[in-house]
Amino acid sequence: MIDFWEAIGRLACDSKLQGDFYTTQPDPHPVPTTKAANGNIALDIEGVDYQKTQDFFEGVLTQGLLSLMSAGELIRAASFADSRAALAKMPAIISSASPALAEPSTGYYIALGMIVIDEDYRALLKTGKTALKGRPPMSSDEQKQIMQLLQSCDSTAREFCFSPWGGGCTARHSYWDGHLHPEAAFEYGTVASQASAAVQGSWNK
Repeated sequence: MIDFWEAIGRLACDSKLQGDFYTTQPDPHPVPTTKAANGNIALDIEGVDYQKTQDFFEGVLTQGLLSLMSAGELIRAASFADSRAALAKMPAIISSASPALAEPSTGYYIALGMIVIDEDYRALLKTGKTALKGRPPMSSDEQKQIMQLLQSCDSTAREFCFSPWGGGCTARHSYWDGHLHPEAAFEYGTVASQASAAVQGSWNK
């Protein structure tokens, strides 16, 4: 999920980047869902929409790669008007934080994305129960700014996350009570679903 955290971190800092990203997305609307043969509910995102999102972030992310999972989560967030509105507040919050950063590192953007997405991780950092410890690698000024943003971006981060993910998102860093890892929505009869069923059967023995 590092690609997702970096994408969110870069979007949070840059109003123009947000606008450019939204030109690749339809206007906010509920993403339709589909029920797979195995009973799983999945977002019904067209392949071309995944590709548009991946193509856009190829020119943004340090490694130039965005996974399907991360693309889907970005598409979902962009589908909610209130999430867009919350994200639009972020650049002003971040630019007013200190110390000022001339050219933030990739590690900074990853850490920023983590604290935007993960309220439990924010809480752990605030209380000192965990520490950045150079993971991801950042300068001391970048770490200071991230620690300051724990407070100043907290309510806006909650607004951003609420509609797409409610009480939890599988892109978080920290485990929370009630977390369930989603099973892929394979259609039965495919090679992938047969392999998945075989693995599941071996776990249940």
